[in-house]
Amino acid sequence: MTITSADALASTVVDRADFLEVVADRSPIAVSDLADELGTSVSTVNRVVSSFSREQLVERTDGAVSITPCGEVVLDAVDQLVETIEITRTLHPVMLSLADAPIEYDREWFLEATVTTSTPKHPYAPLDRYSELFANASHKRLVGDQFVVPEYGIDTALRAMESGVMCSCVWSEDALARMADEYPEVIDWSADQDNLEAVTSEAVPFDLAILDEHLLVYGFDENGIMSVLVDTDDPAAVEWGIAVFEACFDSGELVELEPT
Repeated sequence: MTITSADALASTVVDRADFLEVVADRSPIAVSDLADELGTSVSTVNRVVSSFSREQLVERTDGAVSITPCGEVVLDAVDQLVETIEITRTLHPVMLSLADAPIEYDREWFLEATVTTSTPKHPYAPLDRYSELFANASHKRLVGDQFVVPEYGIDTALRAMESGVMCSCVWSEDALARMADEYPEVIDWSADQDNLEAVTSEAVPFDLAILDEHLLVYGFDENGIMSVLVDTDDPAAVEWGIAVFEACFDSGELVELEPT
């Protein structure tokens, strides 16, 4: 009996995952029915059955095909791989920004986090989620480079600040300039707030927020609109976020906000 190399078998299993899915769902299934389900020929199905039988992923019983315990384990792994690929596609803008992280992080924090994405029906879903978390937080620590609160979120941000909660910000010079240019009234308002401290820093690696014990990291589309928001309350992830914030804050220069 010839045993296929693990790499070659893995490639074949991924290519024929639909085969294992149907067999798993309908074990035992006749070869002819399997061919109909897959929209292929009986001869093709027989070749795949023979190949997977040698690897003990499926077995023939009374003219029908059944998945084996080994086949179920392999199919679960394929399903997990597909899910991981889908998640990483979604998280691509975030992962791209995290390439500049000044402190090492664990990717699993973000793969297992709550992910909010923009869709044609809900293009501002990430911003809505951000606003919800921001409004309910009693301590806000922000690191901003690309992100400036959009106009419709300004009222939410100001109301949240008026409650007297502490907000500490690290802005890149570009982000602060955009804020001053687009929303001079916010700069005027901020200048009178004792619960707001801000620094500018050249070391801002990406955008993040620590809202109480919640970490948010976001990514942007080609137009600079927030397209994905990742949030987690994993203690290790939050600790990492705080360390990034403190490193940026400590390297920054205090901003003396003055009315325009």
